[in-house]
Parts: sequence; structure tokens; C-alpha cells
Amino acid sequence: MAINTEGFEGSIICCAYVPAQNETAAPAALRKELSKVLPGYMLPGRWMSFGALPKNANGKIDRRKIREEFERHEFEANRQSRAS
Repeated sequence: MAINTEGFEGSIICCAYVPAQNETAAPAALRKELSKVLPGYMLPGRWMSFGALPKNANGKIDRRKIREEFERHEFEANRQSRAS
């Protein structure tokens, strides 16, 4: 999914994922594997690991909640960078 940012391009691709049980999935390793099959402009710029993806009342992945989580993290990162 893409979220709006204050950066040059205006939006950034984000990836929410759930690591396999008893596995650690570092964003750098995921990016490396994805770069084998995707062009660079399609690779996510932000990664967020979840214990389980949030579900809506219909049992589908709640993309709105995931988007809100990414936007909250982006807001916090921008706020901290301005404060320093």
C-alpha cells in the first residue's frame, strides 16, 4: 500500500508482513529477495512486522488499520526529525 508523505515524491510504498512462526524476517533480507523479482521503483520503502494482520468485522485484512499504523509511524518520525 502507499501512504502520503512530506517527501519529494509525495507517497511511499509500505509493506506489512507477518513473519513465519519461529522465523525472523528482517526488512533488509525481504527487500533483497524481492529485488530479484521486482524493479527498484516497486520495492517498499517502509516495512512493518505484525504478530497477526488486523482483520475487519468480515474477517478480511483491515487495510485501513494498517494504513493508519504506517501513517502514525510516519508522523512520529517526521515530528522527531523536526525536534532535533
